[in-house]
Amino acid sequence: MVIILHKGGWSASNDASIEQVRTPIFKDGKTTAVKKTEYCKIKGLFTVSGVCEGEVELAIKDDQSGEVVGFRGIVDDRGVRIADSGVSTEWLKKI
Repeated sequence: MVIILHKGGWSASNDASIEQVRTPIFKDGKTTAVKKTEYCKIKGLFTVSGVCEGEVELAIKDDQSGEVVGFRGIVDDRGVRIADSGVSTEWLKKI
């Protein structure tokens, strides 16, 4: 489960996961390195209010442990790119 705080409101989904996306870095036509980026992949996002774009805060509940973990991210065409982890989830109390 994920809850996203964004411009003018919030969104939620029961189907979300953190995945690592690998992107090759090219130099002079050759692959020189691979950049690893974490994304929150979300299916069936329901927006309660506002628009889910730009910088956001996420709270993800681990289905196995029940732990709620906070993240900061940026919405792009692949999903929500994780910019910072271990962020406070105190904002959940205000929703």
